[in-house]
Amino acid sequence: MITLSIILPVKHSHDFIKFCLESIIYQRDEFEELIVIDDKADNNHIKFIKTFLSSNLSSNKFKIIKNNNTFNNAGTARDCGIKMARENILHFLMMMIFGLEIILS
Repeated sequence: MITLSIILPVKHSHDFIKFCLESIIYQRDEFEELIVIDDKADNNHIKFIKTFLSSNLSSNKFKIIKNNNTFNNAGTARDCGIKMARENILHFLMMMIFGLEIILS
């Protein structure tokens, strides 16, 4: 059976996070888990994400992981998500300051 994990690193994306989360939630039946990587985002941002996801998804469908790697970059955030993923297909979402860029693996 094919199952999907979505990995979403979050750093500086205040303008796009709600749009991104809504687009993921509308595909609720298409994925088994959403892994949000806190890549040193500010605390208010993470609180918003927790609240938004808690009110829209069951708690077993998402997790928020803190990236504690000292070499803080997109690669280490994705690696953190890969280590936590339970499913056999990984889908990476990257939020850029100028918009959304989707990277599939």
